Amino acid sequence: MATQYNSIIRLKKIDECLRNRNKVYKLPELISAISQELESQDKKIKVSERTIYDDLKFLKDEYGPFKAPITRTNEKGYFYEESGYSIFNPMQDHDTIEKIKSSLSALRQVANMTGYEDLKDTVLRMEASYNFDEEQRIDPIVHLEEGLNIAAQKRIEPLKTHIQNEQVISVIYKPFDKAAYARVVSPYFLKEYNNRWFLFGHQHAINSGEYEGLTNISLDRITGISKSFRDYVPKGNLNIKEYLSNVIGVTVPKEDIQIIQFKVFGIRRHYVDTKKIHESQRTVEMNDKYGLFSISVIPNRELYSHLLGFGGDLEVLRPEGVRKEMKEKLDVLFSRY
Repeated sequence: MATQYNSIIRLKKIDECLRNRNKVYKLPELISAISQELESQDKKIKVSERTIYDDLKFLKDEYGPFKAPITRTNEKGYFYEESGYSIFNPMQDHDTIEKIKSSLSALRQVANMTGYEDLKDTVLRMEASYNFDEEQRIDPIVHLEEGLNIAAQKRIEPLKTHIQNEQVISVIYKPFDKAAYARVVSPYFLKEYNNRWFLFGHQHAINSGEYEGLTNISLDRITGISKSFRDYVPKGNLNIKEYLSNVIGVTVPKEDIQIIQFKVFGIRRHYVDTKKIHESQRTVEMNDKYGLFSISVIPNRELYSHLLGFGGDLEVLRPEGVRKEMKEKLDVLFSRY
């Protein structure tokens, strides 16, 4: 948290310097003024040129919250081109300010989730920029579901770094019912599904004859991560959205797409009609008793899990193979009771 509050102090001091019409601050003078301000608040922190450049870029960004009219003279001095401008001026009407507050309340929830800590600095900067103090913060209207898989979420931040740097990693993978073993991966994407996180990447064969190719690994089964000296295999034209477009979930079997037709009975037919199981879903018929739907997907375990979740409200009609698989799973379920 200290780092985030330090950024607020820097922005406030930069704003103060750039508002001064009696002096044009060069970069070393800005650094000196900010350093003195931090020191006056018992924060002995060295301020780098890169940090101040980033702060100025954030304030000036035409897609950012301020679009501050910052100008630099030929002598490399910085000031606001618009007299009287300040990032703390009331630049928005009341309705817009309330919308900003509401949006920040939702973003703050995301920033508090493990794996998204890098958003905290942005939220605090924007709250400080609009002078939102603790009392002005509003309770969120939109409540986001927080993941309960804390162990997996802690892996997100280091894995993001490995992906960005295109670093091959060695992970210790512990299946639920087998001994742990090493897997070497060129990491590509992180994907959340059903409150679980998965890493997609190219798996390198460690021994002769072992599988090599695209794989996904559940983060909650990873017990250790280290760098590998293998050569990174680029993802090329691989697009994660396209790769997963024909399945429900994250498992992509090497099978053909099938058109699956099913009925949903009672009031839940309206639920399925408005909240599609898959983007390919089509409504074939809707009457007072049931809705008849179809989806075009590759059958996988996530599909069966999803369909079984409807219990007796859903019946798979075709293809026969999927209907038979559903019946076998239901027979096992019935035998438990």
